[in-house]
Amino acid sequence: MQTVPVAASTPGLPPPHGQAVILRPHSSRRPDPWRSGEPSLTDVMTDPLVHLVMRRDGLRSDQVWPVIRQAQSDLKRGARLNG
Repeated sequence: MQTVPVAASTPGLPPPHGQAVILRPHSSRRPDPWRSGEPSLTDVMTDPLVHLVMRRDGLRSDQVWPVIRQAQSDLKRGARLNG
């Protein structure tokens, strides 16, 4: 088993007793839409877990996208009629 020395600034680990750590977001990363609001449909439809569920249910994304687009169209049409 290999051991790795841990510094006080190691992300994800608590600081040594009596020391404070200032947490800053990683500026090189794009914000994760799953943690900072509602993900887009593209984000949802490209998620590996969603693909596993679709595969379990016998679906492919090329079968689901037309249903999504039709629902979007119907919602827009309903909003125009009611608005």
